[in-house]
Amino acid sequence: MPSLNRRAFLATLGASTVGNFAGCSTIGPDDPPAGSLQFINQDSLPHAIQLAVTDVGSELNNETGTVAGDVPVPAPQRNLTATEQLSSEESTTYTDVFTEPVWYAVECTVDGQQTTQEEFQTEAMFHPAPPGREYVNYLQAVLRDSGQIELAVVTTDNSGRYTPDISN
Repeated sequence: MPSLNRRAFLATLGASTVGNFAGCSTIGPDDPPAGSLQFINQDSLPHAIQLAVTDVGSELNNETGTVAGDVPVPAPQRNLTATEQLSSEESTTYTDVFTEPVWYAVECTVDGQQTTQEEFQTEAMFHPAPPGREYVNYLQAVLRDSGQIELAVVTTDNSGRYTPDISN
C-alpha cells in the first residue's frame, strides 16, 4: 500500500479515534448499521465511484498510518471491491459490507481515477467496531460538488451485527 501523506495520515488517525471528525458525525439508529458502505454523489454529473480494500489487519499502525497484523478473514473481505454508478445528487447504502471486526485499509476512485488534491482523503483505515471504544462506524464515500471524492468514517448508534467492545 502506498504511504499516506502527513495530512491524510492525521485525518485517518482522527477519523479512527474520534467520532466527530471533519465530515463525520454521530447519528441515530435509523441510519445505516455499523459495517455499512454508503456512496453519495453531490456532483451535478453522474459518476462511477469505486471502493477497494487494499489490506486488512488486527491493529492500526499509528506510526505508518497503515494496518498491521495477520487476521483470519474470508477472502471476499480481503479482496472486497464495490463500484456504484450514481446520478447527480444520488446515494446508495449497502449494509453488512464490512463483516469482520478488523481494520480495513481502503481506497476510493472516481471514474477509475484517484484524486490528487491533498485536502481530500481517498485512503482511510476503517474498523466497524474499533476495539476498546464505545462506538461503531460505517464508511461513506462522498463525491463533492467539486468532483473530488472523500472518505468519511461515520459513527452510528446502530450497532447492527457489532456489539461495541470497551474492554480492550
